[in-house]
Amino acid sequence: MTKITTLQDNLPRLQRDHAWSGLLALSLIEQLNLEADLTDVFKTADEILNLRQIRDALKLATEAVNERLEDLNEVQYEHMIDNEMQSFNRKGQVLYLKQSVYARSTVGYDDEDLIEWLSDNGLGDLAKAKVNAQSFGAAVRELMKTENQDGSEEYDESKLPEGWDALLQVTRVGEVGIRKAGK
Repeated sequence: MTKITTLQDNLPRLQRDHAWSGLLALSLIEQLNLEADLTDVFKTADEILNLRQIRDALKLATEAVNERLEDLNEVQYEHMIDNEMQSFNRKGQVLYLKQSVYARSTVGYDDEDLIEWLSDNGLGDLAKAKVNAQSFGAAVRELMKTENQDGSEEYDESKLPEGWDALLQVTRVGEVGIRKAGK
């Protein structure tokens, strides 16, 4: 019998690192016979097909979890705003308000008007043959940033140079960040 690493071999790590996905994987594996003799071409093919089914089920479950997390994040963000909570500890984690700003060109990153606007506003170093989208977003965020007395940051479109609205789309996404709480 040929020995290869299967999901079953990795279950202890999966369960430790990702309890939910580990339990789901265990449930799916129990439904399938993964202890097949891999010397037979058909049995190996069956295991490949079974593992693809598990992968596809995990992908669907992950998509559903991500949608739910997105919904809950919006609700929690509003709860924290309504209750004037910048951050709090819960189950050994710190939940805190953060705001991400994403900027993208509405005319394409190689548009002459955009490159001219960047140059006119001190951001010409971003304009190469094509503007890098991540650098562009970071530069726009920096232009918009205002630091409050308490150290928090806010972003204000009115700080952008004139003509930005014809070339940029600025999207704000409110998020709740999570990190391990200090001991």
